Amino acid sequence: MQMCALGQGMVDWPDVLGQVAAAAFTGPISLHIEYKPSDVREAIARDFTALKKLAETADSKEQS
Repeated sequence: MQMCALGQGMVDWPDVLGQVAAAAFTGPISLHIEYKPSDVREAIARDFTALKKLAETADSKEQS
């Protein structure tokens, strides 16, 4: 097992976040950086942007 940036691993994030949206979850989501990036701030910004895009996609699919 190797830790990697959000969206680059084995997790099917569109499916996971689609299930979260289908459950009408309104609580917080915590973003953890478990891998060792060369620039932590850049990694946080990149993963946060990826998470927002994935969440928006899941939310729009749920509303369709």
